[in-house]
Amino acid sequence: MESFRVEAAYAMARRQRSLTPFEQYKLHPTQRLRNELVQANWGLVQKEARRWTHQCAEPFEDLCQEGGFGLIRAIEKFEPSSGNAFSSFAIPWIRGAIQHYLRDKGWGTVRPPRRAVETYAKVKGAKRRLIALGRELSDEEVALGLGLSPEQWRFIQKAREQPTPISLDESPIEIEAETSEIKDFSWIYEHLQA
Repeated sequence: MESFRVEAAYAMARRQRSLTPFEQYKLHPTQRLRNELVQANWGLVQKEARRWTHQCAEPFEDLCQEGGFGLIRAIEKFEPSSGNAFSSFAIPWIRGAIQHYLRDKGWGTVRPPRRAVETYAKVKGAKRRLIALGRELSDEEVALGLGLSPEQWRFIQKAREQPTPISLDESPIEIEAETSEIKDFSWIYEHLQA
């Protein structure tokens, strides 16, 4: 019954004016017509992909390909009788396809805590300076100087060096907020004097 009303509405529109490509596709969805609509609206995909190239390391062509899937989905779902512009309807579908791709690629995966990364960077710098002076600290000495347990320091090292995300179930410790304060690393030099 619903399709009869749609057919009747399009028949009346056809008498008053010619059908738009979207109306034609809604009446008779063919791959040829869909491909024409994709080509006509490919600029939307390129615009959105260009926006994302500045926010991730994925190639522009890969983002366009994924955005194309979103464009095809938008063409299939678009209702020309809604009165909305197709571009307004399609952009969220294109953006969603790109974001889904980036999430699957690991862009939005769980990362080590920022405090852990910052602490690790500070200690690595201090260790480099000490190595230049001819002495290297053990992990226990570093943990003691930072006010961390050896397990916390090992977690920070593992979080920084591991190329894949660390399981939240695997995390044995909670890095406390006080470790985010800028530490005075003069204790390292004092330790060398002793």
